[in-house]
Amino acid sequence: MAGRRGRSGPPGNQNARRHGLYARALTAAQAARLRSARRLPEDLREEIALLRAKVAQLLDAEPDNMAVLFDGLRVMTAMLLAQRKLAGAKDDPRALEDAVLAVLGHFAPLLPEDPHGADAA
Repeated sequence: MAGRRGRSGPPGNQNARRHGLYARALTAAQAARLRSARRLPEDLREEIALLRAKVAQLLDAEPDNMAVLFDGLRVMTAMLLAQRKLAGAKDDPRALEDAVLAVLGHFAPLLPEDPHGADAA
């Protein structure tokens, strides 16, 4: 149909950005955090370190909350795997296992003692 305007508007149109779903759903501070989060890191070491610190903080507050530990370890394992892939490492299950065991060793002192003792099994 000749003469019909396109649906996208003229080049550079910012109406959707100011009046779209995100503009209504996010505060200005949240939108700024979203823009910042879109800049992907070159590696995940800082994010992994932050996750370790937060899990430790939560375990300090609730030492018996094993859900925090298990959820943290699940996410951390995925992040460690992603970090290895970002670094170009070959798929080596033993290396990933070593990394996960190192993280577990980090959290071991934060875990509550076994009330039945280590010989209960």
